[in-house]
Amino acid sequence: MDESLRGLERRLRATGSPEDRERYEEAALRVGVPVVRTERGIYQSLEVLNPLNVRCRVLRFHADGVVLGVTIQGAPRPPERLANLLRRGGPVVSEGRWALEGDHLSLFLERQPAHGPGRTDLEGPVVGAALHLRRRGAADDGHVYTFVALPRTDASPPGRA
Repeated sequence: MDESLRGLERRLRATGSPEDRERYEEAALRVGVPVVRTERGIYQSLEVLNPLNVRCRVLRFHADGVVLGVTIQGAPRPPERLANLLRRGGPVVSEGRWALEGDHLSLFLERQPAHGPGRTDLEGPVVGAALHLRRRGAADDGHVYTFVALPRTDASPPGRA
C-alpha cells in the first residue's frame, strides 16, 4: 500500500467521516486495493433471461456493515432512482450484513416480512470496481453474479441513506 493511501486510511480511522471514507475508497480503487464502495456507491448485476425479460439485482453497502438489496424486473434504472429506492427499512428492500476480508466479500440479505421469509447468502472476490458473487449453501447453483459499481450519485449525501 502506498504512503498516501496509508495516510488516508489513518485519517479515516481517526475521523470516521463519510467524506474521508469516500476519498479512501476512490484512492484504494485507483491503486488496486480491494474495497467496497459505501454510502453513495451502488452495484448492479444484470441478468438477461431473454430480450423481454431482464432482471437487475442491486446492492448498496453502508460503512456500518449493513447491506441493502433489491431485485427489479425490466430495464436498468439510473443511479439516482436506485439511490432513492435503496433506503433502510424501505418496503421492497432486503437488508443484511456484509464483511470484506482481504479481497473476499461475504454478505447475507433477508427479505422484508411482507414478501415472505427468505435469506440469500453471497460470497466471492472483489476485483477492481466489480464484485463476483455466487450463492452459498443449498441455493448455490454455480452461477456467478457480476455486480459493477455504477457512477456515484448525489441523490443521497454521505451518511444519510
